[in-house]
Amino acid sequence: MKKIFTFSSRVAASLLLAAVLPVAAQTVAPAPTAAKPAASSAKPDIETIFKRSQFGTFIISPDGKKLATLAPLNGRDNLVVLDLEKRNRANITNFDSFDAADFNWITNDRLYFRTVESRDVTGRAKYQGTYAINIDGSGIKNLDSLRGTPAGSRLVRVTDRKTGDMIIQANLRRREAADLYLVNTTTNKMELLTFDSPANTSRFLLDINNVPRIAWADANPKKTLENELWYRADAKAPWEKIQTWEESAAHWSPIRFSADGQSLIVSSNVGRDTRAIYEYDIASRKIGKLLFEYPNLDLDGDNVITLADPNEPSVPAKLVGFSTDFDLPKRTWTDPAIEAVQSQIDKALPGRLNFFAPSVVLGKPVVVTSLDPNTPPQHMLYNPIAKNLEALPSMRPWLEKMELPKRSFVQYAARDGLKIPSYLTLPVGSTGKKVPLIVNIHGGPEVRSYDGISWGRGQYDMEARFFATRGWAVLEPEPRGSLDFGLKHLTSGWGQWGQAMQDDITDGVKHLIEKGIVDPNRVCLFGGSYGGYATLQGLVREPDMFKCGLATVAVTDLTLFQETTWSDIPVQYDSMSKWFAKRVGDVDKDKERLARNSPARNASKIKAEVLLVMGEADVRVPQIHGTKMRDAMKAAGVKHEYHVYVGEGHGWNKEANIFDFYRRAETFFAKHLGE
Repeated sequence: MKKIFTFSSRVAASLLLAAVLPVAAQTVAPAPTAAKPAASSAKPDIETIFKRSQFGTFIISPDGKKLATLAPLNGRDNLVVLDLEKRNRANITNFDSFDAADFNWITNDRLYFRTVESRDVTGRAKYQGTYAINIDGSGIKNLDSLRGTPAGSRLVRVTDRKTGDMIIQANLRRREAADLYLVNTTTNKMELLTFDSPANTSRFLLDINNVPRIAWADANPKKTLENELWYRADAKAPWEKIQTWEESAAHWSPIRFSADGQSLIVSSNVGRDTRAIYEYDIASRKIGKLLFEYPNLDLDGDNVITLADPNEPSVPAKLVGFSTDFDLPKRTWTDPAIEAVQSQIDKALPGRLNFFAPSVVLGKPVVVTSLDPNTPPQHMLYNPIAKNLEALPSMRPWLEKMELPKRSFVQYAARDGLKIPSYLTLPVGSTGKKVPLIVNIHGGPEVRSYDGISWGRGQYDMEARFFATRGWAVLEPEPRGSLDFGLKHLTSGWGQWGQAMQDDITDGVKHLIEKGIVDPNRVCLFGGSYGGYATLQGLVREPDMFKCGLATVAVTDLTLFQETTWSDIPVQYDSMSKWFAKRVGDVDKDKERLARNSPARNASKIKAEVLLVMGEADVRVPQIHGTKMRDAMKAAGVKHEYHVYVGEGHGWNKEANIFDFYRRAETFFAKHLGE
């Protein structure tokens, strides 16, 4: 073992150790097997499980000499750079009231990042600002100060690694429409690139010459949910509308231009349920060759892997593979050279899922992330010239000696036959028979919240493992209305809040009971935001099935959800009334249905005990939802506890509140599920 970094006094130097693996000719050899300490079966305390991870994702600089990452400082995530040549660490930011996030390299010595309130039960970060900074902490520029650019500005593309020029998207001229700007991050000089863009644009696609040639737009955001796609042949050509679709309709969406700018790679569900990757001919306006598809899974731009030289932004990137994540994440390479490297690394790290950037074939070092569902990620630096792997810091080294719960993919059939993907985490040492169960219901609901790895930096990635260390199994379903599993899976949830969407959750519990895995007398519901709603509605709809429910920042009245004008949803969405009418229900036409499926109006049907927790400063689901539900439960004689975290919003940011919340949760579930 060899020390590769030195630390400040805040962190023990022993946490950063590297093992340089012995190398056979032209191959990466497996690491020698070392005696591993026996795993501890003791229950880890709450602070150990939920404290911020030591490091986040590592992003390597264009020249391959430095790593940027996030690390906890002052109780927040701050930007850190590790110098691979000098073997030292530098803290670049020192925030104590918000987190650094969405960072990337602009040049070899300059970084872009955003600041956020990062903890939100829906997984949506609340952005505070956008910055560029040198790695020595100098030269910081507030990109949101550019003519009043709002905090929603984001990086689209770095155009010059030497000057630090990049293109950002920002709603600067009009709140309801986006524009692109070429910005020099050293001087803050900026140039508008989309002066004559279509009205109500939401985003753009650039060609290889940095010309915006595709624009997405809302047809009429105040009256309709219709979308438009616009195209132009070059920077001087007029924009022309080439596609219009209502959001529930099948359509194709551009991902990137070809090198010659005459064709596109697109994601499409035209004539099919799930989205797949195709070629698209601009001249004929026709979808062409199918490039890649994956059963039961929607594919879009995030699933397309391209190879580009980080030092040459003007050189066209080429398509080299596809990424998928259904039961477990997977890479499918179309480039033989990259596939050969994958094979070498997989032999060195057997039995794990190993991921790296395709730039490995350019001769520069890359970060390898090695994953397993039941152990924290391992990060390594791979040198394609020397063909060796060098260990990088662990995200959560304090968990590596513990015996962690096992996590597996489960797909079950809802009562109408729809397949529901989910993940099941069993307690340590469990026989998998007649175990108590917590059903963890995600927010959104139009998101995908769970996957087979779930080792992120946020507290919510750790919930299933925490509960399982206490002896309770955890089911994490993706019921209808969730994203990524096809158009039918999404749209069959529209208008079904508290009904078919709720039945999907119940059917998951019944599936596990029928398999003999779950004790039918020890099942509780848990969730935040929409998941909090579904927790309460589950107790209303199935009063004899569930023993308790813990709901956080929960929607409790569906009519109130739309009519609460001081929430941030009406502010963000001009077409909120139409969105709500389609997704949930029309407050006039569906008045009876909305009332019937509002927990606060049906509290008298609840038999189980409820723990309801709200954020005092929540603008997504204002506290009135909590007080209305509390009063209804009190009037109906429902046994309950009501707690409000002062100063917290749609999730808990303060570490003290995070620890306090999970202590309350542990006590509550232990009371009803046993210890």
